[in-house]
Amino acid sequence: MGGRWCYLATWRDTYSRRVIGWHLDQHRPTELVSTALEQALTLRQPAPGLLIHADRGSQYTSAACRTRIEKAQALASYSRPGNPYDNAQAEAG
Repeated sequence: MGGRWCYLATWRDTYSRRVIGWHLDQHRPTELVSTALEQALTLRQPAPGLLIHADRGSQYTSAACRTRIEKAQALASYSRPGNPYDNAQAEAG
């Protein structure tokens, strides 16, 4: 992207460990994360009750992401403040 820093948002299936939604951009606004989430939900079309876990970053806890999670009839789960071990799947790569 023109030799500039970029941000990558990913959503990964914990069972298969595959990335099922991603988006790359030069900025990290809510749209970066919500676009990746939309891609993941469209690809998988999960049954109601899916657990979607993320850290407490403002992009992940935004109204846009919460609304999309609710629309999918999924459940949002967030890491405890200051505890990266709750999000070990994402932190470990």
